[in-house]
Amino acid sequence: MQRANQAANGGRQATPHPGPDDRRAVVAFQVSDMTCARCASAITKALKAVDHAALVRVDLETFTVEIESNRAKARQLSDAINQAGYSPVAA
Repeated sequence: MQRANQAANGGRQATPHPGPDDRRAVVAFQVSDMTCARCASAITKALKAVDHAALVRVDLETFTVEIESNRAKARQLSDAINQAGYSPVAA
């Protein structure tokens, strides 16, 4: 069946439609000690270690980190930022 789907899609594997369990929760943190691109990179790397498929948006002007994840809980994400050496506060 998978090969039939690939053939129908020009050899590309069909992407399944997201189901109810694939919804991404958006979690936001204020990280006032995130002051530069290196900080943002360290935080992003720490968050991706928790959920490699997470979408991470960092805004250095507002010290905000937004994470869209369907695998990690807010506490896990907060702990990851903390372990990277930063102080997240739920936004």
